Amino acid sequence: APRGDATAAAQAQALAAAERAAAEAADREARVRAELGTERQRVRDLAADKERLQREADALREEARRTRQDVTRVAANGARLLAEQTAELTDLPQALQRAAAAA
Repeated sequence: APRGDATAAAQAQALAAAERAAAEAADREARVRAELGTERQRVRDLAADKERLQREADALREEARRTRQDVTRVAANGARLLAEQTAELTDLPQALQRAAAAA
C-alpha cells in the first residue's frame, strides 16, 4: 500500500502541476488576446486619424487653390487700375491745357 500511496501522491502532484501550467497558459492567452485587442484598436484609431488628416489636407489644398485664384484676380484688378490711373495721369497735362485754352 505505501507504494500505491506514493504513486497516487506523485500522480496528484503531477496533476496539480499540469493544472497550474494550464491555468498559467490560459492567463497568458488572455493577456495576449487583450494586448491584441488593444493593438487592433490602435490600428483602427490610426486609420481614422489618417482619414481625418487626409480630409484636412484635401481641404487645405482646396483653400490654397482658392487663395491662388483670389491673388491672381486681385493682381489683375490692380494691374488694370494702375493702367487706368497711368492713362489718366498721362492725359492730365493735355487736359489742363485744353481747360486753360477754353477758359
